[in-house]
Amino acid sequence: MTTPAELRTQIELKGAEISVLAEQIEQRLEELKDWRNNIEYAPLRTVALSVGAGLMASGIAIPVIRSVGRQVGTAARASLTAYLTALFTDKLFQLAGRPR
Repeated sequence: MTTPAELRTQIELKGAEISVLAEQIEQRLEELKDWRNNIEYAPLRTVALSVGAGLMASGIAIPVIRSVGRQVGTAARASLTAYLTALFTDKLFQLAGRPR
């Protein structure tokens, strides 16, 4: 059986681990927010993400996706959506520096 002192020690250790993880996440987020760093180390990825975000924001990409979906049918449209979602999720995990 675990004593209250042991529980307190375990809680303190977990709290310290959480603090370290929170600091690492904050540091990684700061690195990701530094657009100059992203351009320097991954210029093609930065340009591709910028173009993609611009197309999505301008609404140009939506009609293209819809027209492709109409041409190949409902099942393919669902597959395309799933593919794009997986692709976007993978890119986010890559940007965060973590394997999926």
